[in-house]
Amino acid sequence: MNTSNCIKTLTLIAAMSFATTAALAQDEEPTQPEMPKEVVELAGRTVTIDEMTSYAQLISKTQPRDKAGNLLDDFVYQNVLDDAFTTVTFNDDDVKDLPGPFRRPEVRTVIRMAVQETLLEGLDEKVAERTPGWYKENVENHLTPERVKAHHLFMAISDDNPSSSTKAVRKRLTDVRSKMDDQTTFGALVQRYSEAASASTGGDIGWVTRRMPIGPERKPMNIILENALFTLDSGQVSDILQTSHGLHLMYAADHQTTLTPTLEEMTTSGIIPQSVRFELAQEKLDKIVEDVIAKDGGKVLVTAAQDTMTTDVEMLELAGRTYTMRDLERLYGPSLVEAYRSSKGEEVPNLAKRVLEDMALIRYAEKEGVAERPAVAADIQTLRQHARLKNAMLEIMANNQGITENEARAYYEANKEKYRLPKSGGIVITLTPDLKAKDMTKSRADAQEVGRKLAERIRGGEDMSKLAREMSTDSHATSGGVVALHNPREAEDETVQAFDMATRSLQNIGDVSDPLPLGDRIVIAKLTERELMPPPPFEELRDNMMRTAQIEKDREFQEALMASLESKGLVKWLAGARAVGKTPSGASATIDAPASPVKNEAKTDDAKPSKDKRKGDKKK
Repeated sequence: MNTSNCIKTLTLIAAMSFATTAALAQDEEPTQPEMPKEVVELAGRTVTIDEMTSYAQLISKTQPRDKAGNLLDDFVYQNVLDDAFTTVTFNDDDVKDLPGPFRRPEVRTVIRMAVQETLLEGLDEKVAERTPGWYKENVENHLTPERVKAHHLFMAISDDNPSSSTKAVRKRLTDVRSKMDDQTTFGALVQRYSEAASASTGGDIGWVTRRMPIGPERKPMNIILENALFTLDSGQVSDILQTSHGLHLMYAADHQTTLTPTLEEMTTSGIIPQSVRFELAQEKLDKIVEDVIAKDGGKVLVTAAQDTMTTDVEMLELAGRTYTMRDLERLYGPSLVEAYRSSKGEEVPNLAKRVLEDMALIRYAEKEGVAERPAVAADIQTLRQHARLKNAMLEIMANNQGITENEARAYYEANKEKYRLPKSGGIVITLTPDLKAKDMTKSRADAQEVGRKLAERIRGGEDMSKLAREMSTDSHATSGGVVALHNPREAEDETVQAFDMATRSLQNIGDVSDPLPLGDRIVIAKLTERELMPPPPFEELRDNMMRTAQIEKDREFQEALMASLESKGLVKWLAGARAVGKTPSGASATIDAPASPVKNEAKTDDAKPSKDKRKGDKKK
């Protein structure tokens, strides 16, 4: 059976439902290794950064981005308040009719990771045996390609001006080339003589390989220039090169030839051991999945010629049960449906095949008792506690913190000044590149450079209206680029809309924007008038105010809860707390915390959350 790649099989399906989040979950080395590892004391138990990081990695790998939440606060609450939430259950009501013990997406992800770890164990001897052959077959994929650290000097030519003729420019460029010596660098010559936009940086293009996309348009270098560049040794300047745009000099600051890594280098770097280990694990996985599908009668039902693309379509069969797209959505999340609806032709049965393989993997894990392993069982328990915590926090905040319209209106009154939009007016200049140019990248870059110099001239005091009449290409040019005072929401004229975009970040009357690329235009704007309009009425902002006020109130609730736990001595931030953005408890003033929103008698009926006012009743 030709199954998917091991990594794809183990992670692709999970990626349909989950996204990695949270700074705590990063695997980067700490920037301050000497930072104390003890981060917080929770109800008398000292917690290190390693424990918090492991928790964050587990949650972030198994939770959608919008459900992961604040992992630091969740860790604290889960360790301090878990007993308070025993009346809230981790239920499987929405998937209880589906077979198997691993119905929750986050639990399935933990199971996949555990299987992956198992498959990668005990392979050292086989890795050593396969290493020489793998190197011979794959070394060409790991070559460091030939590359040059390139610089460029350019002079334009034109038949319309004798001083810019090819002959005249070639003479000037020959003189420039002759000036390069030990005292005069190529970069200095570029800054003085080049007519390209890169002149200010000494013509530095950076490291380039053959046919490598470069520049804002991400296109390869002109082949004439590239061929000449790669014939140069380090420190050499090319002969004068001619293209349709003008004359050029290329300079190789450094030239590195293709490097072939040795077997030892690829082994000690870990490239070969890791790659071979995953290949071997893939082979084991192929056999496992093939055997399960054969034994349990697994097959793909959906075809490439399927007429309908609804969630009732039968996708696959396994162990005597037929799964529709709706069943799979409940197991894998809505992202799988999105992938299904965007698939065409053979992509649909291929998607079903990948899901079938993943379901076979999960069935194998069930039979092998993977979930009963202590480490896996601990992770599953942590996820259940986290789910219970999130449900409880939602209900507590909803029951105690639900926003009324009067509260939203009060929030609006206190913050309405933030929603006042400015009317603005000023002057605008639009520059248009040569749209018929063969090299549009260069044409746009030239227009951008003209715009940059023009903005400097305007800031230096030149009359912008006069420049607009002379240079602007928009409909306001004849009036000196004047844009009357107006409400941005009501602007329909394209030039006025461009003016609004260019002046959006300007703060003061008289400010001039940097050149702003808008499609095939470069826009420069000057702010000459601005006045704030009255804020929109509450009715227009009502929904936004309800959401914003709720977010603010939830934030205040979370802060009050954390302050309460700190004041009761249940949470004490230690010396290593700075690593997670917290101030050690002894280094800050005491917080006047409100009474804890969670009762100490958490297991009594008084601690049961009531109905969620925002989401409707929840089953406990």
